[in-house]
Amino acid sequence: MRWLGPSVVGLAVLSTLGCDLRSFWGEAFLSEPAARPCGDAAPCPAGQRCDAEQGVCREAVDLSPSGCRDHAACGPAGLCRLDESFPGATLAAVGACLPPDRLCIVDGDRCLPGGDGTSERPLCDPQEAAARGGRCAFALVRARADGRRYGGLRLLSGALVVVGPGRDAPAVLGGVEVAGGASLTLLDVGVENPDRTAVRCGEGGRLTLVRVAVQGSDVGVEAQGCEQIVVEASRINGNRNDGLHLVAQEFRVVNTLVLGNGFDPGASASGVYIKGGRGTFAFNTVVSNGRMGQDGGGISCTAGPERFVLLTDSIVSGNGVGAMRTQFVGSCRPERVVVGSDALGAPGLIKMDPQLDPVTFRLTPRSTCCIDRAQRDPTVRTDHEGTPRPQGGGYDIGCHELK
Repeated sequence: MRWLGPSVVGLAVLSTLGCDLRSFWGEAFLSEPAARPCGDAAPCPAGQRCDAEQGVCREAVDLSPSGCRDHAACGPAGLCRLDESFPGATLAAVGACLPPDRLCIVDGDRCLPGGDGTSERPLCDPQEAAARGGRCAFALVRARADGRRYGGLRLLSGALVVVGPGRDAPAVLGGVEVAGGASLTLLDVGVENPDRTAVRCGEGGRLTLVRVAVQGSDVGVEAQGCEQIVVEASRINGNRNDGLHLVAQEFRVVNTLVLGNGFDPGASASGVYIKGGRGTFAFNTVVSNGRMGQDGGGISCTAGPERFVLLTDSIVSGNGVGAMRTQFVGSCRPERVVVGSDALGAPGLIKMDPQLDPVTFRLTPRSTCCIDRAQRDPTVRTDHEGTPRPQGGGYDIGCHELK
């Protein structure tokens, strides 16, 4: 299966997209009751078109561009479909405003009970948008003026995309869970759930995080029995135990910074824990996780009996190490992974100091072991900050390109 690397900007909750993998990248069709079968011998009625993938009629939409280049061009309660990776391909072309009758607004400062999601009567919580089905295809989620987070979000059926005011804005969501065959996507949002798991993908769930900050919780992102999880251009930092804890059938972790997790003195935690499954772990930076005296403070990774996990083009350095003096524990295979000083003898490691900025953990001009040393990947077009890759003669190792 080919994975695409999204770059998404906006404030939206999409609650009616289909649940297959295509839904995450904008190819889903909005669900509707009693869809009429269609095909060569059964054309659709006027105003509808045939969805060849599903074999049913769907409402036709005008895909002509409306000239927007940002969300502001669509009005105070509008969204612009900025690029191909932005959800809503059946509603608008790239550079077009999404239909206003499919948007709901979530605004905890201005809402009243019984709101309908319009600008005049916004909803009070993202959970309300999830419960409204087809009415709220998209919902603008606005941060509260006093900084309070919205309540927990739990999705056990259907599909939902939550997009907030930005990865670097204060967290707006309390705790998030998806399971039971549901599909949840978080975009440009912060999640914080002190003393508990911030984001959890349970049995049968599908979870996508793009430009998400997960911080200040017990466990950052936990996937147990999760069918599929995607983490891209996100920041997982300051969680007491594992930053990423992945026990999933399929996963993709790209362009993500995993920083300062696993500091609980009573636990053996890692920046990243992977067990079984298959997937991609590439262009990430995993630094300052775990405790000194603890093996595997960086990555603890164990492949399944018939699969291997490949860790590529990443920086795993400066994490807590114990008697084994290694950034890794487990059987996963590293390729082009910069580890600094490490006793692990596995091929594919670059045992050089990445010379990161001590505050931002970005590459510096001294990061010669990382600059232009990664393998080109056409599905990874930008870095953690949205900077186009490559900036020089080749891709840089880690989640940041040196500008």
